[in-house]
Amino acid sequence: MIQDDLKWYRENDFPETVVASAEEICSQIEKYYEITFMGLFISNTKNESTEEYPSLWLYNNDYIVESKDFLVQSHIDIDLAQYKSNVRYVNINADNFTALENPTVESKIKLRVSIGNNLKCVFDAVGVNCSKLSYLAKLFIAEHKSMQ
Repeated sequence: MIQDDLKWYRENDFPETVVASAEEICSQIEKYYEITFMGLFISNTKNESTEEYPSLWLYNNDYIVESKDFLVQSHIDIDLAQYKSNVRYVNINADNFTALENPTVESKIKLRVSIGNNLKCVFDAVGVNCSKLSYLAKLFIAEHKSMQ
């Protein structure tokens, strides 16, 4: 599924340098942690006319990994957490339900997830990337509901 996600980002005109960096870091993280991930999400934000990509997220049925500032080659900053049976809180902040279901270029979503007692994950998406974030939100909501 990682390859499907990378293909999706390429087809939706994310810069090739961003997607290629995500692909390389994913490969390195899978090798180092000896974990195979089923999906990835590239956070994106937009300030005026500049688009930024603050973090790369990888996930499977048990774990979530964040690679902060993944485009900066001079250092690595990676968090690994088990979210299975551990999602305590999910917050979705979106323009409207259209941003969740049929995003436009103007759509914005922020997803906040608390895992365990101390870890908070923050995901950002603008434009078509909101559909990817909506999928991830549903994954966390399902896990939260399974704990009830």
